[in-house]
Amino acid sequence: MILEVKKWPESQDVIHNDGWFFIMAGNGEKDPLGNSAYARIIDNKNNKGDKMTAPSKAKGNRFEREVVKKVQDIGLNAKRAWGSDGRSMGMHEEVDILIGDDYKIQAKCRKSIASFLQPTEHVDAVVCKQDRGEILIILRFEDWLKLINTQENK
Repeated sequence: MILEVKKWPESQDVIHNDGWFFIMAGNGEKDPLGNSAYARIIDNKNNKGDKMTAPSKAKGNRFEREVVKKVQDIGLNAKRAWGSDGRSMGMHEEVDILIGDDYKIQAKCRKSIASFLQPTEHVDAVVCKQDRGEILIILRFEDWLKLINTQENK
């Protein structure tokens, strides 16, 4: 396993970034890292050279592939970013999937989502916002695909 490590004060630039985690030295005075630092895994291979994928990463990859397949099944173009990193498609790193030329998607798969955020069979969508935040809409993926498919075929 290969880690990228940032000591103080550089560690403050990545402290809130996804993929970075806190590490603490065993003996702060003698350790070249000092008392603490932040690190991220940049190469995760076991001793045999086989790539190991974390279960949550594998789950996310499966979900992204599922989304792309559903989009392609209705006849729209969809492309998954290599390594779930939009920079591989010349976009922001948060872009996981590109649908057509216009829809940049970040795919998130969670064990559970708050029930009040999930549209019931009695409504088409849930509209919500956080205090002083922008208004967001949550709708079933298949319903959204119907909407964008209608737009694409006009």
